[in-house]
Amino acid sequence: MKRAFVPLLLASCSSPPQKQDEVAIVYRAGFSAEEGVMTEVLYPFPADALAMTVQNGITVSDGGTAKVVTDQQGTALSVSGQGAITAQLETFHSTGLMAGNVIPSASLSRGSVDAGYFFRVNKGGSASAQVDFEYTVTRDCGGGCGGSESWKFSGPVGLALQVVQLSFTEEKTP
Repeated sequence: MKRAFVPLLLASCSSPPQKQDEVAIVYRAGFSAEEGVMTEVLYPFPADALAMTVQNGITVSDGGTAKVVTDQQGTALSVSGQGAITAQLETFHSTGLMAGNVIPSASLSRGSVDAGYFFRVNKGGSASAQVDFEYTVTRDCGGGCGGSESWKFSGPVGLALQVVQLSFTEEKTP
C-alpha cells in the first residue's frame, strides 16, 4: 500500500514583533440589558494619543451604534442599542505613544476625584445594566522591552451617572 506524502505547512498566528514606537490596543465597551429596551452607556475613552485610532477603528455588534461625545465629566464613548451590544477594537502595531523600552503611558478620560471613573447609563426598564469595559495598551518589543497598562470592569451599573472602580494593572515585560 502506497502512502501519499502530504506536506504540512505551519503558520504562526502571532503578529510580527513590535517596534519601540508601536503598541497593541484592546478597547472593549459593552452592555447587556433587557431585549427591546433602548440603552445608552457612556464609557471612559482614551485620553492619550491613541484616541483617534480607537475612534476610527471601533466596530459595533448587533445593530448598535458608537460615537464619541463630551459631557461635564469629559470625553466618552457612547454605545447605544437594544439587548447585548459590544463596541471593540483590537490592534497590534499602532503608533502615537512615546517610543521607548518602557511601559507605554496610556490614560483614560472621565476620572473622578476618588480614583474612580464616570459611567452613565440611560435606559428604560430595570434600574441597571450589566456593563463590561477594558482598555489595555501593550508594548512587547523583546525581552525587558515594554509592558502593559490595563483598566477593566465588569458588573452592574445603575441608571444615570455612576462612579465605578476599575481594576488597574501595570506590568513591565520580563
